[in-house]
Amino acid sequence: VGKFPIGSVLTMAHIAEVTEEYQIANPDERRISNPMRRSMQLSSAIAGAVSRIVAEMPIELVVLYSQTGATARVFSKHRLKVPVLALSSDHRALRQMALWFGIVPAELPPPKHMDDLIVAVDKLIQERKLAEPGKRVVIAAGTSLGTPGTRNAIVVHTVGSREHFTEEV
Repeated sequence: VGKFPIGSVLTMAHIAEVTEEYQIANPDERRISNPMRRSMQLSSAIAGAVSRIVAEMPIELVVLYSQTGATARVFSKHRLKVPVLALSSDHRALRQMALWFGIVPAELPPPKHMDDLIVAVDKLIQERKLAEPGKRVVIAAGTSLGTPGTRNAIVVHTVGSREHFTEEV
């Protein structure tokens, strides 16, 4: 729109490229700047821990259950080097998540327990061929999945097996 639409788009693209290069080069300077900072500190800490796990282990995919999409937004800001499969049963949240960096939204009914989530995620990953059996993925979700703000867990799971390591946060 305007007299110079091509020039505007080129300038915006340049700003985005320079900003992303800066963020990758200076990961410690990234901070959450939204007004819900206090309520999102736990999600940010979990995203930071998952980021370190991804950097230190051969992880193919990160999977998280984010009913409202707020946790997926925090993970997007961490710019993980692997795709993030964000699960929700809320169609509005899924549409929003489709716009965020590195997030691949997928519909999944809310599981009642963490073990149910792991089984459902394993099945979904194999059906969509997102990771081969034997590869490791990280699953992040609340242990009381239907209740926001309760305990959370990080699971390192081997696709196609019952093997996984859980760390409660």
